[in-house]
Amino acid sequence: MRKLIPLFSIVGIWVLPSCYCSKAIPLSEGSHPKFLQSAHSTFVRELCFGGNGSGNEISAYYGFPSYQLKDLSDHYSSAGLINVQGLTKGLFGFRYNHYVTPLFTRLAILRIGIDYSHSKQSLCFDETSSIQSHLNFISNRFMLNTSFYTFVTRKGFAGYIQLQGGANFFQKRYDGTTSAFTFTDSYAPSYFDYQLGYGLQYFPIQQISFFAEGGFGTGVYAKTGIAFSF
Repeated sequence: MRKLIPLFSIVGIWVLPSCYCSKAIPLSEGSHPKFLQSAHSTFVRELCFGGNGSGNEISAYYGFPSYQLKDLSDHYSSAGLINVQGLTKGLFGFRYNHYVTPLFTRLAILRIGIDYSHSKQSLCFDETSSIQSHLNFISNRFMLNTSFYTFVTRKGFAGYIQLQGGANFFQKRYDGTTSAFTFTDSYAPSYFDYQLGYGLQYFPIQQISFFAEGGFGTGVYAKTGIAFSF
């Protein structure tokens, strides 16, 4: 199922209308080169949502459910740990984006930025018949972020492809009462992480938007959050 999620994301790009809504504004109110200007008009055109007009965006989000926790639980259960139980509070993150104009249009439909997220997965297990211990897995991810708008509507909705790649500063900590963890730990984490998915964004007002993303990468299947443009 997990391998099909990137395919679903790509199919979603084609199912949704690949067009951009734009609106005319007087030249005196918007003469930035990213606006689409007619050679014989006193008007320029900008996208029909607020984010593109400002150039920058910051956002905060929460990610769930965690497929990384399931992978860890399955690995250690099959490796011999007894009564393994997984715990997590999810993924928390912050993102900064800058709107960029691609070569084929003067509309700022490309966002480039950086993304930081933090997550902690914990496994509780019976180390002996009387001692219960924990394994804690902490991820601090720094990612390069790219998102490309595939459609924008007059009602404030926008859809975009989400692509990320970067470093996962992964830590593994044993928390128990024994002087040494005797279990042979063969788990090998990946320190490179990525995300491939599709997102929907809604602008109730010009500078504030809500978004939801689904796909594969960064340890969770979905993210939802709020963004502020400035």
